[in-house]
Amino acid sequence: MTPVEPLRCPPWGDRDVWIEVNRSIAWLAARHGTAIASLAETAGAVRNRLALASPLLDALCRSTCRHCPEPCCLGAKIWFDTADLLVLHLAGLPVPEAQPISAWDEICRYWGPRGCRLDRLCRPWICTWYLCPAQTAILRRGGGETDPEIFRVVAEIKSLRKALEEGFVRTTS
Repeated sequence: MTPVEPLRCPPWGDRDVWIEVNRSIAWLAARHGTAIASLAETAGAVRNRLALASPLLDALCRSTCRHCPEPCCLGAKIWFDTADLLVLHLAGLPVPEAQPISAWDEICRYWGPRGCRLDRLCRPWICTWYLCPAQTAILRRGGGETDPEIFRVVAEIKSLRKALEEGFVRTTS
């Protein structure tokens, strides 16, 4: 068995490839118009649940990120995956100009002194669902339990993203 070679850069890290993959998704969505309609509803449901979770997540970031000695944005190796792009395209959200990083040694191009410059709805999913230990601690309640609402919404979004990606592959194959 041949060992799998590690990725030299994030998927679609090259600007021309990024443009082409987004053109391809848009073309496939247009080509399969009516068959994609239910998937657009799924993407809209992801968008709505993200919007529901955004105020809490933004508050957590305001409480923790500016005090963090190692902000995720400066060290995480993140990128938009296929489900991220499908949500953006099918929910009518703006597609960012490029992957957050185009090489493993870069920091996120969307990081700014006040945090992410992308609207939360347009960020890679990993940037939304990851909660650092400080954020998790804030969510803890008096009884030691973690606020279940945010985790329920995250689980719903994960399930919807999986269904969206599988449905898109099935519909466009």
